[in-house]
Amino acid sequence: ALGDAIAGALIIAKSFSAEDFARSHPAGALGRRLLMKVSDVMRGPENIPTVGLDDPAMDALDVLAKKHLGCFVVTDHGKLAGIFTEGDFIRALKNDTDLKSLKARDLMNPTPKSVQADESAFYAMSLINQLVVVDDRNAVVGLVHIHDLVAAKIN
Repeated sequence: ALGDAIAGALIIAKSFSAEDFARSHPAGALGRRLLMKVSDVMRGPENIPTVGLDDPAMDALDVLAKKHLGCFVVTDHGKLAGIFTEGDFIRALKNDTDLKSLKARDLMNPTPKSVQADESAFYAMSLINQLVVVDDRNAVVGLVHIHDLVAAKIN
C-alpha cells in the first residue's frame, strides 16, 4: 500500500501518464494496449481475400473458402466497396438466393466498418470480427481479424 501511494504521488508530481508508462513497459498489457497499432497486426494486401464488384458470386465464394478468414473484401479499382462475411452467406442460403446468377456486388454489405492502419489495435478489437484497413483515400491496405488481435494479446 505504501509503495502504491508513493507511485501515485510521483505520477501526479511528475505528470506521468499512462502513455509514459506504456513507453517504459511496452511488452506489458498496458503498453500493448496503448502502443500497438492496427498496422502491427493486420494482414497485408497479398493476404486479403479480395474480389471486384463484378466478379461472379461463385468465384468470390472460392476466394472466401481459400483464405480462411470468414470474409472477402469487395473493391472497386482498389477502393473499398463492401464486405461479404460467412454470416451473409448463411443469410443468402436461408433466403434461397440463386448465387450462380449473382455478382459480388449483389452479395456484399456496402457499408462495412473499417479503420486506418494507424488506429489503436485495442480500439479495433472492440469493433467487429473482421475489419478492413483503408488509407485516407479509402484504398484497401489491409485486413485485421479478431484472431490477429487475440494472438497479439490485445485485450
